[in-house]
Amino acid sequence: MEGKYDERFDELTGLVQKVAGRVDEMQLEMRDMRKETGEMWTELRSHATRFDRIEAVLEVASGRQLDVIPKVIEIQKDVNRISQTVVEQSAKMIQLMNRLDTLDRRLTGLDARTERLDKRIVEMESELKAIRKTMDSLIDPILDGKALWANIRHLEERITRLEEKVT
Repeated sequence: MEGKYDERFDELTGLVQKVAGRVDEMQLEMRDMRKETGEMWTELRSHATRFDRIEAVLEVASGRQLDVIPKVIEIQKDVNRISQTVVEQSAKMIQLMNRLDTLDRRLTGLDARTERLDKRIVEMESELKAIRKTMDSLIDPILDGKALWANIRHLEERITRLEEKVT
């Protein structure tokens, strides 16, 4: 009987060793699976972090875009205002140049009629040339968008005084 128990004991011992070996294998597989799962979670977290960063950048960029739109609108308003000023001042300058041309023709007509007014006519002609020179110097700044209304008003006053003298 002792042999039978020894045999049975050996058999059970072999089975226990097989089970123990199999348990060890399963533990190793479980450790590998935990390790792979951990790596996958780390990778997933890094992707999530990248997506969060991308989303944050997009939010910031869209916020910046919202900040830019009012600035662009203000710039457009400034450009429109400057364009309007350039057009108005240019029109006024053309009007003043037409008045100067009319004065020039009238002075030429006076010069031919009377020789005794010669000194006054020469003075008025030099004033007319000075006004033209001043007007010419204002054209580029006006086209650059500078508001020179005070200078234009001053020119208009000089032309009016010259017109009164001719009349």
